[in-house]
Amino acid sequence: MVNMDKTLEQVNFEEYDMLVLPGGLGGTLRLEACEALMEKVTDFYEKGKYIGAICAAPSILGRRGILKGKKACCFPSFEQYLEGAEVSFDKVCVDGNVI
Repeated sequence: MVNMDKTLEQVNFEEYDMLVLPGGLGGTLRLEACEALMEKVTDFYEKGKYIGAICAAPSILGRRGILKGKKACCFPSFEQYLEGAEVSFDKVCVDGNVI
């Protein structure tokens, strides 16, 4: 379990080199619904900072177009959401700045 110690508005994203989206279907849907967070995901990706996604969360990266041409994996049955990715069944995929 991870306990929150700051709200999104309190985080200075410039202090971080990596952004990780935790998994779980309900959490993934809520993360994706937060446009302020999605803007940060895109910003990190475009700046070449690392972004990671666990379990169902790679589906967010797929729908945002971040996985196009990249090797990616996810929780089984979510492969259809890895839009444009080279789908892998490895436990972990690293392709550029996407984990």
